[in-house]
Amino acid sequence: MRLSRNRDFAIIPNMILEAIAFGPFNTSERKALTGLSRLIFGWDRWEKRIKRKELAGLIGLSESHTSEQITSLTKKGLIYIKLNRIGFERESTVWEKFLPEGSIFKVPSTGKSSSPQGEVEFPQEGRKSSLQKESTKEKKESFKESFKKRVFSKKLSEEKKEEIEKGLAMLKEAIKRNPDRKRKN
Repeated sequence: MRLSRNRDFAIIPNMILEAIAFGPFNTSERKALTGLSRLIFGWDRWEKRIKRKELAGLIGLSESHTSEQITSLTKKGLIYIKLNRIGFERESTVWEKFLPEGSIFKVPSTGKSSSPQGEVEFPQEGRKSSLQKESTKEKKESFKESFKKRVFSKKLSEEKKEEIEKGLAMLKEAIKRNPDRKRKN
């Protein structure tokens, strides 16, 4: 997933932002997650090489306390450290554990959620609804249609090109017959 980048703000995925804001974290963990999200998502990435001193300065904690918070968040599975790079876990099931009850991103165990529009059923096989999923047959049909459009548009453009060439040939012939004839304005 590619995140959009702007100098004035960082785009943070909604599920991660809600978990940071309302999840069961202590103040230091919340500061660490907020600082990491600014440093990582602010540069349009999911992982980045960050110095502990830089993060500690941003969130206002000592380097040793910052290291403790990073270790704690790593054990919880929210972030990972790989080859001196710190990154956010992309798997939504990890973040769902830290969302508050009633969150719009949390799929209840019953498979149903209440909303202002009434009860909404979640499909058991995944997060996409049946409206968002295309069947294989529909995909094949849409592929066939787009292929036909491309083929027919090529045929139409070829026919148009032939018409234009024919018209130009007729103009050239007419000019050859009457070279002295002047245009009327």
